[in-house]
Amino acid sequence: MQIEEHIDCDPEDLIVKLLNAARGSVWTSSSVVLDFFKRDRFKQAMENAAERTYQFWFLLDNDVDWEEKKSELPWLAGLVTKGLITVRKSKEPIPHWLIIDGRHFRLEKRHPPGKVITNNLEIWGAVKPLADMLQDRFRSWWENATPVG
Repeated sequence: MQIEEHIDCDPEDLIVKLLNAARGSVWTSSSVVLDFFKRDRFKQAMENAAERTYQFWFLLDNDVDWEEKKSELPWLAGLVTKGLITVRKSKEPIPHWLIIDGRHFRLEKRHPPGKVITNNLEIWGAVKPLADMLQDRFRSWWENATPVG
């Protein structure tokens, strides 16, 4: 297991690296910061991961206006329309995480809405008890969220 804390760095490299590693599943929670989601490398990594994996759960933070985000990000809306990504919206504020294949994690520190966070924890190849605990937590958010499309 490899654990690293990243402080004050642009998260794009790490997120793209994680998405490119996905083979089975991607679970992510996000506030969908438009400036970040419009980056070409990020967009391409998301599209490729959605096409390659069998499960892509996209959990919106509670304050996200999904209709607005879909109109601003037609590529993301297209992945949903194609059935490559399943979207739900949380009823309460949630941390922003990225879980790849149930083994690799990016855990953000809490931050103000609409801001790209530059402090996060990265875990590659998490040991089973830790991976199970983090997945169980995400799954509870997912199960309590409202489906959107």
